[in-house]
Amino acid sequence: MKWSLVFLLAFHLFSAEARKLQPLKLISASRTPWAGGIAGRHGTNYNLVVSCSAKYKVKLDSIWFKEEGTYGLKQEENHSGFTMQVKTKSNPNNFTYEIIGGSFHDDGMRQHPDDFEKLQDTSNPFRVKGVAVVSYIFKQKKYYLPVSAFTNNPPVNYP
Repeated sequence: MKWSLVFLLAFHLFSAEARKLQPLKLISASRTPWAGGIAGRHGTNYNLVVSCSAKYKVKLDSIWFKEEGTYGLKQEENHSGFTMQVKTKSNPNNFTYEIIGGSFHDDGMRQHPDDFEKLQDTSNPFRVKGVAVVSYIFKQKKYYLPVSAFTNNPPVNYP
C-alpha cells in the first residue's frame, strides 16, 4: 500500500513536470464554414496560432482535424481537397506559427462513380482528446497539443 502510494505520487509529479516541458502553446483556434456559388460546393477554413519561446527548437509535424482528417505540416506537402499553409513569425523572444487550412468539398452530382474523391480517414491517430491536435517534435520526441474547441466565425456564402 505504501509503495503504491509513493509510485502514484511520483507518477503524478512526473506527469505534471512533463506537461510543463511542452513548449508549444495554443494562442487561438478558429474556423469559418463557407458555401460556394455552385451548388454542393462547401468547406471550412481553419486558423490556428501557436507559439513557443525562441530558446526551444520545435518542429511542426502534422495536424488532425476532427471533421477533416490528418495532414502533414511540411510546406512541400500537397493535399487533395485541402489546402495547408504555415506562416512563421519570429522575434528574439519567441516563434509564432500560424497554421491555415481549408477544406473543399463538392457534393454535386457526378456522372461516373470513379469521379468521387477518396475520403480522408478522420479517426484520431494521436489518441489525444480535442477537435484538433497539433503534433510536433521537441528534443527528438513527439508531443501533441490538443485544441479543445474552435471559435466559430459566421459562415461565408459566396454568390
